[in-house]
Amino acid sequence: MAETTAHLVDHVIPPLPVRQWVLSVPKRLRWHLESEPRAISAVLQWIVTALPVQPATLLDSAGPTHRSLDMPLV
Repeated sequence: MAETTAHLVDHVIPPLPVRQWVLSVPKRLRWHLESEPRAISAVLQWIVTALPVQPATLLDSAGPTHRSLDMPLV
């Protein structure tokens, strides 16, 4: 895990400000997500589609366009 982190920091993530998102789910849901791969896949798919929409709703007409937003996920 440390090697992967070092690789991401040194070679993948550019030296720019980045926003970190942390997923936290209720305790009762954690066991289900751990034991059901399809459930975690559905949650992650929802996150991947929902996260880029949130910053776009905050843009005003003077700022960057929705198309100029790039939100890579690691």
